[in-house]
Amino acid sequence: TACLRKDPGWFIEESGRIRSLLKSLRLSKNPSLLVTRLARGFAMGGGEPWAVEALLGLVRAARERGDSDEAAWREVLEACRGLGDPAFREHFAAAVEELDVRRDDPSILAPWLEALSRAPETDREWALGLAGSVLRPLEDDPRGRELAAAACLFYARMGREAEVQSWLRRATAAPSPLWRDRALLALARRDLELGNPGDARRRVAAMETAALIDEGRAALARALARSEARRGGKA
Repeated sequence: TACLRKDPGWFIEESGRIRSLLKSLRLSKNPSLLVTRLARGFAMGGGEPWAVEALLGLVRAARERGDSDEAAWREVLEACRGLGDPAFREHFAAAVEELDVRRDDPSILAPWLEALSRAPETDREWALGLAGSVLRPLEDDPRGRELAAAACLFYARMGREAEVQSWLRRATAAPSPLWRDRALLALARRDLELGNPGDARRRVAAMETAALIDEGRAALARALARSEARRGGKA
């Protein structure tokens, strides 16, 4: 309830109960909901020492439990990213510590790459090294195509075009166009982030999966509406 009340004071006053909250995750019937609420609660502490420690504990507890969904991991990792240096490095490394990408639940990897792709400029070389060590075992593994969209977006934000094309080829090699189209959609969204709707439109035009084409067109429409609104505001 402290999370719903947006009351960081509760966590400070009851910091001795944080370990109990994390232990309760082991038996939770809805781990993703609990992880999400704890991440939001701990994030209210900003860079306070109790929040840094609590988020690291949450990362490790959620990894141990092993069945949190992507949305829950996105909340946790965004909260960790908000800690800034040096804490977020430890948290992101802990999130994939001893991760067997061929065997373990892969739900952490796409949100992990997404959040890591937004690392500060000063941490990019470190982020590239960490991501490379995680992705390398998947380079020649069929499961790699499932992560191609996230990997393409990560490397695009890092300015590594050769790696983008390498992961796009892996997605294209799949029997179905689905994985390639997911990667194209991710790159189209990146084009829109950079203010390049023409490039985004060309990627969407190359797609074959109807549902993803619709997503791409919707993203283009939203970007156009925002652009027109900005122009209207300057008029």
